[in-house]
Amino acid sequence: LVDRQTIGGYPKIGCALSVDCAALAQLSPGNEVRFTPITLHTARRALRGARIYEQSRRFEASPR
Repeated sequence: LVDRQTIGGYPKIGCALSVDCAALAQLSPGNEVRFTPITLHTARRALRGARIYEQSRRFEASPR
């Protein structure tokens, strides 16, 4: 999110897809987060699917 720290030279142990940021933002302090290794292909497919879903929601919400 916008208020996150830079990694400052420390090892980066994982990252989250942008489609998961909303769910992560809803977690309470102390909640457990698990990272699962995925391929670049899987990440791109998830992002593409989220983009298509958002576009379909905008289409449904537009006035006729």
